[in-house]
Amino acid sequence: MKNIVIIGATGYAGQQLVSILLKHKHIRISMIISNSHVGKLFSDVIGKFRGATDLRCSSLDDLYKKINDIDLVFLALPHGKSNKIINKLIQINKKIKIIDLGADFRLEKNSDFLKWYNFTHENTNLIKKFKYCIPELHRDRLRNSNYIANPGCYPTSILLAIAPVISNKNILIDKVICNSLSGVSGSGRNPSYSNSFCEINGSAKAYSIGEHRHLSEIDQQLKIMSKNIKTIQFTPHLIPINRGIISTITITLKNELDIDSNLKELFREFYSDDSFIKISQNEPSLNEVCNTNNCILYPYYDKRTNNIVIISIIDNLIKGAAGQAVQNMNILMNYKENTGLKFPVIFP
Repeated sequence: MKNIVIIGATGYAGQQLVSILLKHKHIRISMIISNSHVGKLFSDVIGKFRGATDLRCSSLDDLYKKINDIDLVFLALPHGKSNKIINKLIQINKKIKIIDLGADFRLEKNSDFLKWYNFTHENTNLIKKFKYCIPELHRDRLRNSNYIANPGCYPTSILLAIAPVISNKNILIDKVICNSLSGVSGSGRNPSYSNSFCEINGSAKAYSIGEHRHLSEIDQQLKIMSKNIKTIQFTPHLIPINRGIISTITITLKNELDIDSNLKELFREFYSDDSFIKISQNEPSLNEVCNTNNCILYPYYDKRTNNIVIISIIDNLIKGAAGQAVQNMNILMNYKENTGLKFPVIFP
């Protein structure tokens, strides 16, 4: 059994991590770190864990004293927090593995953190050591690496949809337009005016048009994947559901295609070895992925407009956060990639 620690377990992604890892056959949660609730039973802080764990919340100082006994640390902190504490973890235990669910190590340029996230990075020397990894696209990046930057939820849904199209050299991409709808949990657990009940219930709104912070992450990865795509038009929306993201990606083409019948086959071949990617014959709905680590893709070629349209749906807290982090951990630890990630279907 490997000993792991979760820092920031009381947030939504952190809670999801605890839920998944309590059932992981190779993992023991040794400590849960929450400086706001030191000494309290985690199940008293987050009531749904009553009967599931008797762990108490510990402080960072408690962790530093025991860090040499820990194999891996998950950081599930707000953006701008992880880079402030990571040095001490590594200085004490140089062999420790770290998976950061926040944005602190997703971007390659130090200046981008200030531009998009409004914080100055305190550990720029570590940025290149962290490997950005959507497992289905970037497994090879994890060779000889102990540090992972877990991707964001919107980028996960979008990049998984675009990758098969980019892989086909006969498809000449002109523009990429993406509209994504996300549940309220994507805004985090801290209350705000925009995600309060009266503001979101029975409503929907677009936000951060052309300036959402995940754009930096998407653009960065697209430039690595293809020299022909400079950027995308991305419009996120907040909708009144707890969890889930549905992205509609429209790819305008420079050339006409005769691939309607083969487009789904292109996607199936591209993800033939990936058990969490499902290619749908029909337009999917969010309830098909909620509470799973799956990504369902529905590609369609519209002959009338000469556009490729792809529907991509994920659970933002699982495939878009905690589930993907555990998937990355499984790769790091040489476990089967789906270990601990086979969930019973829950509906409604």
